[in-house]
Amino acid sequence: MILEPHSGIKDPRKAHRTKKCFVGERFGRWEVLLRAPNKDHHIVYWCKCVCGYTARVEKRSLASGRSKSCGCYKSELNSKEFKYKWDNGLHKNGKLISERK
Repeated sequence: MILEPHSGIKDPRKAHRTKKCFVGERFGRWEVLLRAPNKDHHIVYWCKCVCGYTARVEKRSLASGRSKSCGCYKSELNSKEFKYKWDNGLHKNGKLISERK
């Protein structure tokens, strides 16, 4: 864990406050590479997804778990579901149909 000094504190009595730096950590499928310039007063990091896509992600999205990947995970789940339905004959004339119970 790397700690970076809090640059916004002007009072020397509070200069000991630090923020946790996420560089080098993993959040879901994101790997944090380096810190990017702030965006609208929010801390932003350059992150690389397992699939190879690189994007800027806000620190609060990483910390809360709202952002876990670039969207590749959702695509993988959808393709697996499609393949399952196709293999099990849940299609009609080349189009998928809903499962009947």
